[in-house]
Amino acid sequence: MKTAHKATSSDSLAKFVDVYQERLLVTALAHHPAMIAPVQKLLPGTEVFQDEAARICYECISELHREGEIIRPHAVLTRVRARGRFETLKAAKLSLAFDEMAPNKPVEIIDCAEGILSLFRRYNASEFNLDLNKQLSNEASDTELIDTCQNILKVLTLSGLGKLEKSSKEAAMEALGKVNKSMAARKTGKAVGVPSGSSKLDRYTGGWQEDQLIILAGRPGSGKTSCALDFALAAAGAGHPVGFFSMEMPAAQLMVRLAANLTGIEYRRIRNGEVDLEDYKRIENALAELAKLPLYFFDDTAVKDVYRLEAIASEWRRIHKVELIIIDYIQYLEIRGHTKGYDRVTEVTKAVKTMQRNLKIPVIALAQLSRATEGRSDPRPKDSDLKESGQLEQDASLIIGLFNPEYYARKNITLYDEQYGEENKVPFKQGTYCLYLLKNRDGDVVRVDRFAHLATGRFSDQFPGFQPLETNPNYSTPMSSEGNLTLEKVEDAPF
Repeated sequence: MKTAHKATSSDSLAKFVDVYQERLLVTALAHHPAMIAPVQKLLPGTEVFQDEAARICYECISELHREGEIIRPHAVLTRVRARGRFETLKAAKLSLAFDEMAPNKPVEIIDCAEGILSLFRRYNASEFNLDLNKQLSNEASDTELIDTCQNILKVLTLSGLGKLEKSSKEAAMEALGKVNKSMAARKTGKAVGVPSGSSKLDRYTGGWQEDQLIILAGRPGSGKTSCALDFALAAAGAGHPVGFFSMEMPAAQLMVRLAANLTGIEYRRIRNGEVDLEDYKRIENALAELAKLPLYFFDDTAVKDVYRLEAIASEWRRIHKVELIIIDYIQYLEIRGHTKGYDRVTEVTKAVKTMQRNLKIPVIALAQLSRATEGRSDPRPKDSDLKESGQLEQDASLIIGLFNPEYYARKNITLYDEQYGEENKVPFKQGTYCLYLLKNRDGDVVRVDRFAHLATGRFSDQFPGFQPLETNPNYSTPMSSEGNLTLEKVEDAPF
């Protein structure tokens, strides 16, 4: 394969060289290491850099990133010196010092890398064109002309792509490794993947798997965030690092909700300061325990660019070895060039799926169900209720529809548990929280019932034995202080 930095004196190739942009890109990467992984996935290798100084810097940045080292301009220059190439940078006056002209935002850095890749492709195409014209002048054979044309197509097609093929031997070894992992997990009684905290759910999913994009879908107020935080708490508590992106709440607010989960003190009370000294001590102890967990939050709710999130997730994966990413929620994400609802969510979904495949870890993306659930007699979720995009259903390995019967009980809407048949009119038990597996690429499509106390964000597979919702018309919130059983009075409470 011809490479873009092959020496040539042709004026026709000079227009495809932009040394300034190449140096700006490596300078930006030295200052924004979170963007290294996305850029590496875009560029085929160091051959795209036609400037020797920029190419040396990119090679050293890639080495440091691969070794898991902290990347700063000084660290890059130190590595350049260790390789005996510092004089090249000095002669080129490339210091990696902050340059206000260098791309600073994730989108700008990606744009810069795409521009360099485009020049690399055009350089190669132009160089092959010169060869082709020379062959035509020399009356080359048809076979030689076809070979030249095939080579240029190969270069242009594969530029920016990694290894695409996998031999049957490689695939077989990978498959055997998965089987061994599954058998080992079964022997210990653990989930094969990252545990959800629900043995009922894990029975059908095997835990969150490394090749899964999971959509957790529900209407506003259905407890999506509480459910996701409970999943995060269970995974981190089992020793699996978790990265949590929230487009709505800062990290401190999420920690308060987790503290409510651990203490059993209602989130509303904590938020409003309605706690006594004993409650405060419990909250303080809970936060101390939470601080020990491998939980990482992206604390900038104003940033919703999907490429920025991918860059941060890649950095978490490299530095913190995160094994699960949770995004709250997917319809909040943005992608440049797409502003309309359907197109935007479709492209965002594709980008999130690509991120999951590149990171090779499960990604749980929360999604909002459409209002169609409210307008029909049976509001139970369906996969067609996913708001604005069929792409969510297509790309997801697992779709879980969340359904909270008590929400409708509070609105005096009588619903019956369909598991007993509609004709029997058996109401839901208090505290029932339904997880409908609307799509399960690797297992059964079933309903999993959990007990939920959304005021504290607590979930459990066990039910404390409340009466049916229908028998309690004044029911407001399970285990509230308004006439219902409190947590302390329930002897077999599952906490």
